[in-house]
Amino acid sequence: AFGDAGIRTQPCEQAPMSVTLGAWESYLGKSFSGSATYETAFDCAHPAQIGACVIEIGEVQYTCEVKVNGVSVGVGLMVPYRYEVPAALLRQHNVVQLRVTNTPSNQYLCTDFFDQYQPWQLSPYYVKEKAFMQDTAGGGLIGPVKIHLYEA
Repeated sequence: AFGDAGIRTQPCEQAPMSVTLGAWESYLGKSFSGSATYETAFDCAHPAQIGACVIEIGEVQYTCEVKVNGVSVGVGLMVPYRYEVPAALLRQHNVVQLRVTNTPSNQYLCTDFFDQYQPWQLSPYYVKEKAFMQDTAGGGLIGPVKIHLYEA
């Protein structure tokens, strides 16, 4: 958040809700810059027979950390968002958490904090920075999410 004292963060805890894949603007608002955690589960009838598991996330805006059964299997900053899950992590019932974080662009573009300044007072690159921010605004897990299980 931008305030009189400058930039500060605000904790934003929301109760879990069912969502569809896509941009999260309709759920969290156009100005939201931060992280959201998506969660799903899948079952393996015989986890000891699984040799490998790969999770492909598809499109993300903009970074994604994947946890399987509470253990981080990686953070992706750009495509491909592909995570190899060690077979030892798999159980009969598995929980996958995807923590997606967008850029500060949404908050930057939606505030009127900078209106009190002339562009030259902010940065010699202010116009280009704002155009870049418009290109990187958004956020969410666009997908598709695919979980591939391979037998040992």
